[in-house]
Amino acid sequence: MLRPFPEQAQADVPPTIAHGYAKLVAQQSGLSFVEQPYDSTLAAIAAVCTRQADLVLVQGAATDLHLPCASLIQSRPFRGGDTVFAGPLGTPLPHDASGLNGLKLAAVEGDPYPDWLAARHSQAQVLATPNMHAALALVDAGTADAAIGPSRPPHPRRSSCLI
Repeated sequence: MLRPFPEQAQADVPPTIAHGYAKLVAQQSGLSFVEQPYDSTLAAIAAVCTRQADLVLVQGAATDLHLPCASLIQSRPFRGGDTVFAGPLGTPLPHDASGLNGLKLAAVEGDPYPDWLAARHSQAQVLATPNMHAALALVDAGTADAAIGPSRPPHPRRSSCLI
């Protein structure tokens, strides 16, 4: 049940947080995933019961759904939505927004942070990047003092895994 966001901004960014999670799990574990879209979350979960699918990555709260078979194991939901503020190892970072002035901050174009920084902390230099990976690469290269952005897409989601 992996539906893309209608306004997907960059081609190199996974279309949903579930796709991104599957990509991360695949990279870390060596597993591979074959996407099988279903019309509803319940239909996707039922596919696990009938062994048509091995795993369902669910966006949204699946805890209120009636599970169609007793053999399912559901992971705890994980939450996102916090701000990522990352700098080089061993370098102290500001503890609040007042310490942002004078810093070179890498931020993703289209995220709310470039406009917020321009309006509230105009002395911070914003280096626009196409995605968070590029923002973090600028920090690694020493071009930016820190990267700032949302820890996930701006749509409110709760995700869990049903196996």
